[in-house]
Order: sequence, then structure tokens, then C-alpha cells
Amino acid sequence: MTGQRDRGAALLLVILLVALLAVLVTEFQRETRVEIRAAENLADDLQSHALLRSGSDLTEQILAIYEKNRVADLASARRQVQGGELLWQFLFLGETVAIPVPSAVLTVETGLRGRLEDLYGRFPLGALVGEQPEPRRAVFRDYLGAVKEFLGSTDDNALSSTDTDSLADAVIARVEAAGSPGSLRRLADLAQAEGMTPALLRALSPFLDTRPAWKFDVNGRCIPLILTMHQGISVEEARQKADDLREDPVSDDAAIPSQIGTVRPEFANSLTTKSARFQATLEASVRGGTRRARAVFERKVDAAGVPQGKFGLVEWVEGWVEGLEEAPAAVAGADASQEGGAK
Repeated sequence: MTGQRDRGAALLLVILLVALLAVLVTEFQRETRVEIRAAENLADDLQSHALLRSGSDLTEQILAIYEKNRVADLASARRQVQGGELLWQFLFLGETVAIPVPSAVLTVETGLRGRLEDLYGRFPLGALVGEQPEPRRAVFRDYLGAVKEFLGSTDDNALSSTDTDSLADAVIARVEAAGSPGSLRRLADLAQAEGMTPALLRALSPFLDTRPAWKFDVNGRCIPLILTMHQGISVEEARQKADDLREDPVSDDAAIPSQIGTVRPEFANSLTTKSARFQATLEASVRGGTRRARAVFERKVDAAGVPQGKFGLVEWVEGWVEGLEEAPAAVAGADASQEGGAK
């Protein structure tokens, strides 16, 4: 009996050890899978971040070409220079385009897309404060009315039933509350304006910028609206003018300033054919996960508003899969923080 009890105890002990080992192995496998997944996520995050910074570097290269050439020369480069069509789309059409990625560098399924916007083609909110701002504020009130008319009565136009004069006054009050010109860091801060809704902010965002300079690029979206405001052209004509500018950007400095300067004198010195501020919206896809970044590039300007030097990265927000305009404040300079990824 004693031998049978010993054998029974040994068998029970073996079963317990096997069960314990099975639990340990299962837990080890689970932890290994978790660590492998975490390592893959980290690798994907690093790779998507590297892709986004590559897109940022490419944007700087494109802007260097833009900075050194006349617009008419860029039109020729569209057909003559390798990649010229991509540069043209990236610079002028406002479209999201695929950005070539060196396949030898990447080992997983990836993609990089981007869109470059001329921020001198938007209304500068910083112009609403400072010395003698009322003439610019009057233009801004007219401008919002023109935007409302330009967008029409489509279902997604939140401005269609909005009193744009009241909205303009609320925006002006919010900009005043921000303090000195340039202190309004991001358009999302306008959410605090009285009567502003997320839908209104989304509708207005493509037409506004936070910069303080009272300067417009004649190839930007502001110009057709200004023509609508001050020359009585129809919305259809304004849309056609916008399309014409995208197809054949103006290369003559006197072409549009002469038209607008005769209507409102302050525009004579506020128009340029070359922008000094651009925003790139970049999107990197790795293994099906998406990471986005918004980068703002700017050239310094002198006291007369003439751009000086090269384009440099002044704002960077990364990580938000959607709603970059509503992301936390952008980080100035090239050493940007990552605002959290999404897979």
C-alpha cells in the first residue's frame, strides 16, 4: 500500500508540474506575442514618423525650387524637369498627391501622401489687430460674406444660414482677446469665439490663417473672393478665376494688383505673386496604420514685407489621425513633439 501511495503522490506531483509548466509556457507565449506586437507597433511608429519627416524634407526641397524661380519658370519645369508635374500639383493644385518612397529603404507595405497649401492664399487673422485695424476689419466682414456666397447653399456649407457680419465681429473679438498680432497660434482657438461651432470652423478653416502679415498671394484662393467683393463679378466668374489661377498661375507682379488697387488702395501694397508661408499636410501609412502631420514652412520677411532667406519649418504637429486643426498647439521649430499615434 505504501508503494502505491508513493506512486500516486508522484503521479499527482507530475500532473501538477505539467499543469504549472503549461501555465508558464502559455503566459510566456502570451507575453512574447504582446512584446512582438509592441515591437512591431514601435517599428511602425518610427517608420511612419521617418516617412513624415522625409515628406517634410521633400517639401523643403520643393519650396527651395519655388523660392529660386519665377512662377513662369516653374510652369516650364512642369513639362521639362523630371518630377515637374508632381511639383506642379503639389504647389498649385491643392490636391493630395502620392509622394514617391524609395522602395529599397522600406520592407513593409507603406505609402506617403501629401498636400501643400499656400497660406498667403488665406485671410491673415493677425491683420485684424494692431495699428488702425478698422479698414482691414471692414474687408474681413466683406470677405466672410464672399466666402458664404462662394460656398453656395450646399448641404455641407454651415455658413449658408449664418449672419456673417456677427460671426466676423465674434472672430475679431477672439483675435483681440489673443493679444498682439501673431499670438493666435492655431485656428482651433477660434472655437472660443461667440457663436462658433465645429461645423462653422471646418467651413472657415480653408479660408483663414493665423499669420499677422497683411499680404496675399495673387495665385491664392483669396483673390477671386476679393474680386467678387470689389468688382461685382459673379460667384461663377470667381470660381472660374480660381480655376484659371490653378491652371496658369500669374507670373506678372502687376497683373492683379493693378486691378484691385484701383478699387481699394490698401491692396496695392498687399499683393504678391510669391508666397512666404506654406502648410504641408502629410499622411504616412504603414501596415494599414495611418499617421499624419501638419508642417508650416515660412520665409522671414523684412520691414517692408519682402521675403528674405530660405523657407524653414516653423510649426509641426504629428500623430492625429483626423482633426489636425483641432490638435494641441503646434510646436515651434524643427524639434517637434509627437501628439500620440493611432493605429
